[in-house]
Amino acid sequence: MSSNHILLKAQALYPKLIQIYEQLHKIPELAFEEFKTAELLSQILVNEGFSKVRTAIAGTGLEVSIGNGSPIVALRADMDALPIQEETGFAFSSVHDGQMHACGHDAHMTTLIGAGMLLKDALKEKQAGVKLIFQPAEESPPGGAKGMVEAGVLNQELKAIFALHCQPQYPAEVICLKDGPIMAAADMFTIEINGQGGHGAMPHQTMDAVVIGSQIVQELQTIVSRRVDPLEPAVVTVGSFHAGSKNNIIPGKAKLEGTVRTLNSQIRNDMPALMEKIISNVCASYDADYLFNYQWGYPPVVNDSNLLKVVERAAHKIVGHNQTLYADRPSMGGEDFSYYLEKVPGVFFYLGVGHENANLRHPWHHPCFQIDTAALPIGAATLAQAALEVIGG
Repeated sequence: MSSNHILLKAQALYPKLIQIYEQLHKIPELAFEEFKTAELLSQILVNEGFSKVRTAIAGTGLEVSIGNGSPIVALRADMDALPIQEETGFAFSSVHDGQMHACGHDAHMTTLIGAGMLLKDALKEKQAGVKLIFQPAEESPPGGAKGMVEAGVLNQELKAIFALHCQPQYPAEVICLKDGPIMAAADMFTIEINGQGGHGAMPHQTMDAVVIGSQIVQELQTIVSRRVDPLEPAVVTVGSFHAGSKNNIIPGKAKLEGTVRTLNSQIRNDMPALMEKIISNVCASYDADYLFNYQWGYPPVVNDSNLLKVVERAAHKIVGHNQTLYADRPSMGGEDFSYYLEKVPGVFFYLGVGHENANLRHPWHHPCFQIDTAALPIGAATLAQAALEVIGG
């Protein structure tokens, strides 16, 4: 089957892909709660003639094997949604209050099903297979990828694994690639400050957890600005600071939570000690105690250079050279696709989904996030073509 034929078949699938996309968009579910989503996926796959469907992997995950031989290529999509109230106004808006597919995982699942439909025909005369992996809980560390790997979805014969992610910054019909690191390691931390509370009019009798926490927030920023090589990307963000209950009470306790993003493994390994030194010294200067918990999250997503050329060839065949773009820097976002890449070489790439109308173009995790659905057959065709590039044909 030629790449042109794959694209034409993908475009012919557009009405069906739209229907699947809208069904999935309507029932968003949070991490490890994707029961309705898994049930719907299973029904669609069976109705489309996929016989080798395995369900309830790592909770709600699925895998589908296509072809006559053992799978040598895997394609992955994530299933979970976000705790966001949808504001798109779609007729197919979320029916689950406070939950929304605001990061495009509904589109990821749809393109993966579409790729499977295309490959089901393309692999009939080949002695090789492809595996589709539908994974829960990408949005919530420790994530679902680790459990899927531990459950054995990566068979020994696999030579490559591919995944795409919607990117609203690029218009539909664009594929964006990045060699090497494309997304950062994503770690988390919690700091609990134990000082001494008291009356707001008598601060000298307290160990003010708000003042202590505020100084810690400021000092942590000096790690990136003064301890890390300025040419090495790194982020330390305190995203949550909780303390106090009333305007005239100085709180003795505070809780801070945040994230650390790095690409360099040595910097990543050094981060907990650098942070605790600051936390310890600040607390000691106020005679306060603390608890510091550093949680290792997703490793960085690092694309395989040889397989990037494979996806590049596929993209050229599906969208053309002019619509195949190359990112000049990685994102500091995190992705648990990295756990698959620790076991099997692969590529994570971006699918443009941005509307021509800038008013309809919203970033990930926005309550009005939406895609240009013209991207769905493009994503399906690119995934299918990339798999066939590895298999040969």
